[in-house]
Amino acid sequence: MSQPRRILFLTSGAPRHPGDSTAPFILNMARDLCGLGWRVTILAPHAPGLKKAEEIDGVAIRRFQYLWPAAWQKLCYDGGAAVNLKRRRSNALAIPFFIIAELLAALLQILRERPALIHSHWVIPQGVVGQALSLAGMGHVISVHGTDIFGFRGAPLRLIKRWALDRCDHVIANSTSTRNEVDAFCHPRALSIIPTGAAPPVRKDCILPDRGVFAGPDTSIVLFVGRLIEAKGVRYLLEALPSILAARQVKLLIVGDGPERPALESCARDLGVRDNTIFTGAVPHSSVQDYLSIADVFVGPSVSIPGESTEAQGNTFIEALFARVPVVASRLGGIPDAIIDEQTGLLVEQRASEQIARAVLRILSEPELAGSLRLAGYNHAAAKFSRSTSARRIDAIYRSILGIAA
Repeated sequence: MSQPRRILFLTSGAPRHPGDSTAPFILNMARDLCGLGWRVTILAPHAPGLKKAEEIDGVAIRRFQYLWPAAWQKLCYDGGAAVNLKRRRSNALAIPFFIIAELLAALLQILRERPALIHSHWVIPQGVVGQALSLAGMGHVISVHGTDIFGFRGAPLRLIKRWALDRCDHVIANSTSTRNEVDAFCHPRALSIIPTGAAPPVRKDCILPDRGVFAGPDTSIVLFVGRLIEAKGVRYLLEALPSILAARQVKLLIVGDGPERPALESCARDLGVRDNTIFTGAVPHSSVQDYLSIADVFVGPSVSIPGESTEAQGNTFIEALFARVPVVASRLGGIPDAIIDEQTGLLVEQRASEQIARAVLRILSEPELAGSLRLAGYNHAAAKFSRSTSARRIDAIYRSILGIAA
């Protein structure tokens, strides 16, 4: 008999250790649901150096190995499967082993814990695996996060995705853009828009980072946070920097790491802005708020990669709003759900470096505009994008599927 409040998360990425920046929203969602009385286990892929079983922040993590030796497992993490497949085509050879291993590991976990419901994160392959397993009588929810619906567009994959999405109990899209993409090719039984959510910064010691480490008293700080991959569009922010520097003294902090970093560092040198650019490398997710606390403007210059990816939500934008940092972002995908032009931030066209420069300079030179964006942005995030609100809505979906009274 199934355990009525036990949930199994299936995912292709989850934090590898406390503070890890790999899909922190998966762990946060599990923690928030545990706080509402659910017992969540996360089943994620193994990687070299990781434990097969452990607890992180009170949540049970189980990891399945899909290749031997473990050093061969390079499909997930460090940018995600979509990025790793593009970076190295040979990673595709691991896909069938990954799917079989995940299916068997999930089946074993189901036999051990008897969960009442499977919550699959990403349609491919978790949603398909979860839907196959749910035929044994468990509830099944699929969260669509973006790359799974905007990419993987081959005809066979579209058919497989349609099968899973049409038959699961509930589909959760993380933005209006993602929901529209789901609606375009299938007809789920139930479909909700629930962002992954963020939380206002909490400082127990009230000690803020010293911005003087990065910039002098007359220098503004422009911040980017994210993976250094093509879809994040950091190149266009670098190309905007000469125009910004012609009018204001700024330091650009690029927080994150990824396969594009060497090319971006070279780009900064070629543009003559290397001395005004600081690449911090990867930092713990808990440290992101430290950088937001000293930023004068946050820039997310995301770009769409046709047939591969679009920024479906962008949780870093929500974190910036909660930190009361004015935001400049690309007008694409799910970003306008959070960044409403001239209200909670400024939107620019993708790949438009001059527009980025003008928007940044407006915020830095118009204190009233910056102040109104800070206030409206925070209020919008608190009303629409809080982790607690998202968790309560997911809780209601679980209860509805399982017939549990509120």
